[in-house]
Amino acid sequence: MMNGKQFFPKSADKNHSSSEMVNNFQSLERYNWLMHMFHVNGEMDRCKELIKKEIARSNGKNEVAFYKQGEILKEEGKLQEALESFQTCLKLNPESVDNMKEVAKCLLEMKRYKLAADVYLQAERNSKSSDWQIYFYSAQCHLKLGDIPKAKAYAQKAVQMEKDEMCYALLLKVLTQEGDLKAAIDVSDSAVMSCPDSINLLTESGLLNLKAGQTQQAFERLSATLALEPTCVKALLALGYVTQKHEEYDVALSKYKMAVNYEPDSVALWNNIGMCFYGKQKYVATR
Repeated sequence: MMNGKQFFPKSADKNHSSSEMVNNFQSLERYNWLMHMFHVNGEMDRCKELIKKEIARSNGKNEVAFYKQGEILKEEGKLQEALESFQTCLKLNPESVDNMKEVAKCLLEMKRYKLAADVYLQAERNSKSSDWQIYFYSAQCHLKLGDIPKAKAYAQKAVQMEKDEMCYALLLKVLTQEGDLKAAIDVSDSAVMSCPDSINLLTESGLLNLKAGQTQQAFERLSATLALEPTCVKALLALGYVTQKHEEYDVALSKYKMAVNYEPDSVALWNNIGMCFYGKQKYVATR
């Protein structure tokens, strides 16, 4: 009987404790959701106030509150404070790849490339699956550090996983710095196939082909750029140069005249315009 009397109160205490834990969890989830909604809806003052209360209420243990605080601080350009918030998240949850990525991204934006690369490497090791963002930003870090082979390896991994404009543009930048023009042109061909409406990739492909002396391919890519964006200055200048070399001075001048509306102080542009007029006079004189 005594055992029975002792048992039931303990069971009640246990149930009460479990119920309290559930309520606390539900309350935490509700506040975390509210923080997210305030942030998404641009109610920053309410969001910041709730974050402050949640950090105090949890005795500095609410990882989500610190993460949201870090996001807001980063948006405001307060990188050092954002870094500290994400570092707190990492202390609370040391195995979180997301926390590592945010710490590394802050370090990258603060131009602390070596530290950022080290954190991305740890995130890569901890990640249960391949992550193109880790590869992409690791490539950026190593490119800034001047380690072209590592930058190239990571950029190639990023492109293999995510065939988008940003990844292709980075790989092209790495290959160009490496001086491998042929590889850069091959990648630009793949890039244009994957992203046919990308102004930047079409222009870059045209410029690379122009550099390699492949004038016809350059002309086609640059024309495709202008078909999508008639005011693209880089494409106008390059296409003007191609037609100028072929002594099609009026066509070249039409491109340069459009470009000068957007780059009125470009010495190279005015020089090309002058050379076109000189070429026209020379052509007329020989007739």
